[in-house]
Amino acid sequence: MQGLNQPFLRYIRNAIIISVVVSCLAVIINFIHPNRIPLISDKPYETLVPCPDSTGHIEEVSYSEIKGRLNEALVIDARAAEDFDKWHIDGSINIPYDYLSPVCPLKIKEIIKSKKKYVVVYGDGEEPDSGRELAKELATRGVKNVHYIRGGIKEIER
Repeated sequence: MQGLNQPFLRYIRNAIIISVVVSCLAVIINFIHPNRIPLISDKPYETLVPCPDSTGHIEEVSYSEIKGRLNEALVIDARAAEDFDKWHIDGSINIPYDYLSPVCPLKIKEIIKSKKKYVVVYGDGEEPDSGRELAKELATRGVKNVHYIRGGIKEIER
């Protein structure tokens, strides 16, 4: 029985020796390389997904309340592009809301430059409502007079 363990122990010993030699070699190469990876990080690593900040103030309105003022507003559809293509409020633009990625700064500038009196956002009407979340993000990023249609597309289609 002891004769069977000898080759196995030799494999384990060789594997440990190879691992130690390769690890030491990697540390030495990293140390002399001009673009080395620091052994201790210079700054803390981000471990969370950087979700868009959405703490801005928005006005919640029903579609019937805002319907008559849409000509004074920049209307934004926060639904997916496929849903926007099927149906949308005339004159609205599509900025699909992504819960993990912030809105492009160029889009924010485009919204601010529109010079419209209001920004009205509607979404899918689900919980959480993509329209409400996009409206909060826009308000947080400096867009003024942001409203969102409570109930989203479901409210509009009634």
